[in-house]
Amino acid sequence: MKTLLSLFVIAVIFMNISYSQEIQLPPPIDNEYFTLSVGDWVSDEYEFMGMKWTDETTVNWILNNQFLEMKSVSTSDNGFIYKAVSYMAVDNEGNIKAWMFDLFGLQNVSEYTGKTDSSTCTMEGGNEYMKSTGTVSIEDNVTTQKMTFTYPDKEGNTVTQEMTIISRKK
Repeated sequence: MKTLLSLFVIAVIFMNISYSQEIQLPPPIDNEYFTLSVGDWVSDEYEFMGMKWTDETTVNWILNNQFLEMKSVSTSDNGFIYKAVSYMAVDNEGNIKAWMFDLFGLQNVSEYTGKTDSSTCTMEGGNEYMKSTGTVSIEDNVTTQKMTFTYPDKEGNTVTQEMTIISRKK
């Protein structure tokens, strides 16, 4: 029995070593929109939910260039500071999935799907509170985000807000 157990352990170790030597990481993502997104961005002032905002966003490749990580800090004219981090992935056909986490926690985690086409990304999604659709295009180190948001007001009525955010690469 001891010999059988020893042979089993040796076989498992050998299989793990063989498997790990065969593991190949996927090639880094090659997507024009993602590549253009990488860098530090600062927005022009824009209005959202009755306040004026400016954003600073840093976009980096992470995990073998399989994902983009976007860290944003938004400051309102009344001094409120909103922070969020997003992760975005794309397949070979340009289909994207994105997840956004912010300082409001689990109740505000958002998921998005969409598509990239050279220097443009269209997406839709949101969370239980807010839904959004939009397009982000990048040209000459300037992003133009055209978004439509729907969310309930304090009385529970649906509010629809459109906005455009212009950001420039530092």
